[in-house]
Amino acid sequence: MSVDGVWKVEMLGPYGWERVSTGFLDSGRYRTASKDHFAQGTYRLDGDHLSIEADMTVHGEVRALFGRRDTHFRLKIEAVADGDKITGKAEDQEGQFSIHVRYYRLASLA
Repeated sequence: MSVDGVWKVEMLGPYGWERVSTGFLDSGRYRTASKDHFAQGTYRLDGDHLSIEADMTVHGEVRALFGRRDTHFRLKIEAVADGDKITGKAEDQEGQFSIHVRYYRLASLA
C-alpha cells in the first residue's frame, strides 16, 4: 500500500468535521498548507499504520489548537490508512491534547 498523494485534511471540531488544509505525502515527506498555516515533517507507513511527525507554523489567523494559541509547535499523528482514506488522532508535542483527523485522497502524485 502507498499513501503518496494529495490529500484533503479534516479535523473534528466542536461543530463537526472541518476542512483544514491540503496535504502532500511523498516518499516519507509530509507537507500540509492552508491560508493560515503550514506543516512540514516526515511519515512512516508500517502495513496500514501511519505515523506522522511534523512542525506546524501558523502565519495567519491564530486559532486555538490542542489547547494552545502558539504560532509554532510540533505535532504527532497516529492513523490507519485504508485505501483512499486515512483516519486517526493528532496530538500536541506534550501529548496533553488530541484531535480526531481524517484524510481523503484527492490525487496521486505525478
